[in-house]
Amino acid sequence: MLHYVEGRNTEDLDILMSVGDLASLPELQISLEDNDFVRANYNNLRIDVLLDRNQFFQKIRREYACNEVFLISRLPFQP
Repeated sequence: MLHYVEGRNTEDLDILMSVGDLASLPELQISLEDNDFVRANYNNLRIDVLLDRNQFFQKIRREYACNEVFLISRLPFQP
């Protein structure tokens, strides 16, 4: 959202990832999970994970992803 609306801050992080990628992050403490979404916490940060086993999220990842610079790294980003 900050890509479009400067200064709009929320108190969570929304990310799109595969179930396999999620499994490789044991640091995330999962509190809720269904077929399409996971709610997790990392330290005091709430993370909402959109799982790409959902066909709509697959389409977003496949057709709308780009890279954005964040601090010193380039990260995949869905505008």
